[in-house]
Amino acid sequence: SKTISTEVTESVKVAETTMVKIDAARENYRPCGVRTAALFFVLNDLVSVDPMYQFSLDAYVQLFTMSIDKSSEKNPMCGSVEERIEQLNAFHTLAVYRYACRGLFERHKLLLSLHLASSVLLSLHLLDVEVYSYFLRGGSVLDKSTQANNPAPDWIAAPT
Repeated sequence: SKTISTEVTESVKVAETTMVKIDAARENYRPCGVRTAALFFVLNDLVSVDPMYQFSLDAYVQLFTMSIDKSSEKNPMCGSVEERIEQLNAFHTLAVYRYACRGLFERHKLLLSLHLASSVLLSLHLLDVEVYSYFLRGGSVLDKSTQANNPAPDWIAAPT
């Protein structure tokens, strides 16, 4: 009984040590997970452009698994975890773009490029959300009484 208790205690200590190592390894790959999630939601958003553009999570998981395998085949001698993450993110981003472009109309490919680029930049906190929102929606004045008069009404049309 004492022997079994000692073995169980040692097994629990080994399991806890292993769990800490696994958690640390998982945290190292968090930037890859953030990029992967952002790219999936770009594909998911395409349904608002055309209802025909629907991508399943299962197909996306297969694409990501393929990206993991193929990116390590292209560069098997990766030095550090950071290099591996950078390589995997670049490979998977291109794979998602190519995968999505196969099913898009030509007129929507530029929109996909913009959405991919902006989503990646937003996920990296390299794009100001307020500036991007202004770019997409334009400015809006809530109180017209505080709005300045049109400085050149002969060539700047009044808003409709």
